[in-house]
Amino acid sequence: MKRMMLVWVMILCLVPLGGWAESAAPTQPPPPPEWMPVVTPEPDNLKTCGDYQYVIQEDGTAAILKYNGSDRELVVPSALDGVPVTVIGECVFAYTWYKSVSLPDGLLEIGDSAFYMSAFDKDFEIPSSVRRIGNAAFYRSGIQHVNLTNGLTELGINAFAFCKMLTEVNLPEGMTKISDGAFQCCTSLESIILPDSLTEIGHFAFYYTPLKEIRLPDGIQRLGIAAFEDCEELTSIHLPDSIASVRGSPFSLCPALTEITVSDSHPYLELRDGVLFSKPDHRLLCYPSALTATEYSVPEDVREIAEHAFRGNENLVKLWIPDGVTRMGEVAFSSCYAMEEVRLPDALEAIPERAFAECESLRVINMPSALKSLGSDAFIGCASLTEIDIPAGVTDLPRTIFYACRSLTRVTLPDGLRTIAIHNFYGCKNLTSVNLPASIEFIEDHEFRMYDSNLGENIVIPGLTVIVTPGTYAEQYCQEQGIPYEYTE
Repeated sequence: MKRMMLVWVMILCLVPLGGWAESAAPTQPPPPPEWMPVVTPEPDNLKTCGDYQYVIQEDGTAAILKYNGSDRELVVPSALDGVPVTVIGECVFAYTWYKSVSLPDGLLEIGDSAFYMSAFDKDFEIPSSVRRIGNAAFYRSGIQHVNLTNGLTELGINAFAFCKMLTEVNLPEGMTKISDGAFQCCTSLESIILPDSLTEIGHFAFYYTPLKEIRLPDGIQRLGIAAFEDCEELTSIHLPDSIASVRGSPFSLCPALTEITVSDSHPYLELRDGVLFSKPDHRLLCYPSALTATEYSVPEDVREIAEHAFRGNENLVKLWIPDGVTRMGEVAFSSCYAMEEVRLPDALEAIPERAFAECESLRVINMPSALKSLGSDAFIGCASLTEIDIPAGVTDLPRTIFYACRSLTRVTLPDGLRTIAIHNFYGCKNLTSVNLPASIEFIEDHEFRMYDSNLGENIVIPGLTVIVTPGTYAEQYCQEQGIPYEYTE
């Protein structure tokens, strides 16, 4: 059903994830930590006790920074040289197979990537004394059951992400936040009970998990973008009146989700014909994947389309967006495989990153006259798109906007365009005509190419002719890259 989606799950998780700030909308799940792997300089106060190297912290307790042993039955000591151990540092037990693990009572922190990609023959207890589990602490590890106790105050980004054997998680009362990507891609996690104390679920927190049902506690206030995206087994969900912030669609790519319920008196949210909206800012938040209509007109009072709002709906063929809409979020219409025709509002100034990515049936879309920017990957993989006229207000083309638009035959670029970044037209194998205006100052090397499987190399798109002005950078570029060109009339 998802066709290319599993590829994107594994390959395109490379964009750093922001928080709730408007300037940092995530488009893919949060990636593994950028510091993996890292060799950090040894501190001057590093001490050694047996197989362990550690430092004494300001509070007089020990933080383990390195383990030099090879024990498969790991017993982390409660003290080193008589100093209580309270912290397991970054990457200390990463990339290792253990028959068993025993952690000491009194441990306060399991640091970032502490057990990153480690395997365990059997489960082990996380001590009740632990207050913090760091970013990616158990990322891709073999842990199967997680029992978190009441003392826990921080669960880091990606803490248990990609733990594919994880089947059971107990979250403690008192816990208020599940961080971004905390349980993403835990493909054996079918159920979880959220504590009543929970107020926030982060971006991609339960992305691509087989959750069959979920009860949001009555005190929940914030739902992150794609918090439950790609939960294929999820059939229904109720959104409590306490919710006061939904950044983008939490439920895209949930094909079985046929029932979203909201009270009539909800202060923030409302449903219209199964579509979820926010009242205060007139945003369309979520057009569920399970809706079967082939045509949809966005209501006239809507001012914004949220991030991921329509993502993955496989039934929509035609979409009309009214002139009152002035903003759309990233990935808003990505992977709408049946969508053939879209009408955009003339006042729209930006088509954001991956807005129509992989809309493989998209044939007709107007470029608004007010358009000033196109985001990276905006139309990547739109295999049915044949012609594009980019308006005069666009001055720069970031990377891979029209990558692999294999039916694209003609592109008109505006006077005033200055730069074309990498692979904007890579794989557009039927492209025959494109003009490069005299205003062009820079084009990335190897533009207008495709891969020839017979030759085993990239070649200039056969049959392409580029129109240039004599004596310009565009002419020089074509000469250097071996691209056929003609002069503008």
